[in-house]
Amino acid sequence: MQPPPRKVKVTQELKNIQVEQMTKLQAKHQAECDLLEDMRTFSQKKAAIEREYAQGIQKLASQYLKRDWPGIKADDRNDYRSMYPVWKSFLEGTMQVAQSRINMCENYKNFISEPARTVRSLKEQQLKRCVDQLTKIQTELQETVKDLAKGKKKYFETEQMAHAVREKADIEAKSKLSLFQSRISLQKASVKLKARRSECNSKATHARNDYLLTLAAANAHQDRYYQTDLVNIMKVTQP
Repeated sequence: MQPPPRKVKVTQELKNIQVEQMTKLQAKHQAECDLLEDMRTFSQKKAAIEREYAQGIQKLASQYLKRDWPGIKADDRNDYRSMYPVWKSFLEGTMQVAQSRINMCENYKNFISEPARTVRSLKEQQLKRCVDQLTKIQTELQETVKDLAKGKKKYFETEQMAHAVREKADIEAKSKLSLFQSRISLQKASVKLKARRSECNSKATHARNDYLLTLAAANAHQDRYYQTDLVNIMKVTQP
């Protein structure tokens, strides 16, 4: 037979939950940063490939534009009905398209690569602020739960003490006068025990009221943490 599972303290359980929340926040941020880095590196590599291709096309077209055609008369070269001006126009158009591709490659850097780098840097700063803020909020909630645990322990201890005194008083009230006790001594002991019972009951009631107030405050603090604080931090980290 296996022993029963060890009971985890509420403060430790809260810390475990908060660590998991912090881990998820950081994992979400890291995934977004990895995506930005993929976008940046992809745009860089794509631009390099397209630039190399466009430059190669430019070089090829330029070589053919520089070629001399001694067999074609000067007049025929300007005659739109001949093949030469068509070929020349095609090569020049190819040069322009290639140059447009090269310009587009520069735009990749200006409009994708560099902005992605900037956004990632901003997100790093944003995460640091959010982690600092969340750590502060979590610590405050931990302190509230610690106070609740202390109040609960104090209430249970005073209530157990009061219960023990009440039981003793009931037993004394039902007991008969012994041969070795005078009625006066018994009455004195009874008065003393009643005073002790009244004192313990008062302390237990006071501890119970304190515990209930602390419990209400802890519940309100926890509601604010989950419904407001945590939600606001997650909104800030949204892309």
